[in-house]
Amino acid sequence: MLYTTLILDLFHREIVGWQVTNHMRESLAKDALTMALAAKFRAGEDVSGLVHHSDRGVHFRSIRYGETLAESEVVASVGSRGDS
Repeated sequence: MLYTTLILDLFHREIVGWQVTNHMRESLAKDALTMALAAKFRAGEDVSGLVHHSDRGVHFRSIRYGETLAESEVVASVGSRGDS
């Protein structure tokens, strides 16, 4: 079985980060986020202040994932149950 995480830039309507693996460890989501942040950095875009919205999945609430968002000054927005 394969698992996929996509990071979408909704303003530009494009996939900016992705990861496909055969496991559901925290690195699945974090690697996709790292790819997305690197793509924005290479494009010369400032990511500070961006809002990162995710569902209530455990991968998006991990300490390392949150630290990566905080280091980049990206604001985390986690939906409430039923609206994600």
